[in-house]
Amino acid sequence: MKKIGVLCAIVMGILFAGNIFAQTKIAVVNPQKVISQSQKGKAFIKELESFAKQKDAQIKKKIAEFQQLQKEYRAKAPSLSEDKAMEMQKKLSDMQIEIKRMQDDAQRELKLKQTKGFEKFNKVLQPIIEQIAKEKGIDLVMQLGPNGIVYFSPAIDITPEVIKRFDAAK
Repeated sequence: MKKIGVLCAIVMGILFAGNIFAQTKIAVVNPQKVISQSQKGKAFIKELESFAKQKDAQIKKKIAEFQQLQKEYRAKAPSLSEDKAMEMQKKLSDMQIEIKRMQDDAQRELKLKQTKGFEKFNKVLQPIIEQIAKEKGIDLVMQLGPNGIVYFSPAIDITPEVIKRFDAAK
């Protein structure tokens, strides 16, 4: 008799839980798509690319200077005094260190710009997503991404509407 009571309780729990989930509206949003397809996102990506190209040009210029000095050193090495040769070697070594620092600094600066930019986007996107969810009676909005959802129906994807409102937001 107890087994039947426990079984009934389990079945009722499953039915009740199923009923709750049946009433829950779920949607997904793809933040990467919002950034890559919205006007503001495209402008942000161009800004990052421009910054990266500028830093790359500076580094390439310094590498060219290094290569020129290295070429001069190789040409003059046999005729240089020991002191002058050591001086040029030190200068070459210092330039290598400077190039490495420039590369590291550029990477760090780019990563910082990306992080700050994405944080700024998230601050603007969050209220937009919440507003859409409230308007549509959505109970749960999940982020679509590489480590998240495996499958979803396109009918629950609110990304296009988020893009439209994101572009319209000031």
